[in-house]
Amino acid sequence: MCEISAVLFCFHAITLHLWRYPMRETFLRTQQVCDRLNISATTLWRWRKAGHFPDAKSLPGSSIQGWAESTVDNWISQNFGVKGGEL
Repeated sequence: MCEISAVLFCFHAITLHLWRYPMRETFLRTQQVCDRLNISATTLWRWRKAGHFPDAKSLPGSSIQGWAESTVDNWISQNFGVKGGEL
């Protein structure tokens, strides 16, 4: 592969990645979500199992799971009528 083709391929891959996964989104792990909601990990697990809280998603190319901060903030707003995810 010539250098120009390699550069174009890398540019395309990076552009596609940024389009699919905006870099400004913060990814929250279980403990961060629990701290924000002031609940235990067991309660979060129960809420997820009962369908009361969104399921965690995996980071692309990783087994790490969590939630986009906007998902948690939207859930808080919908369930508690509080904007910005502040309880």
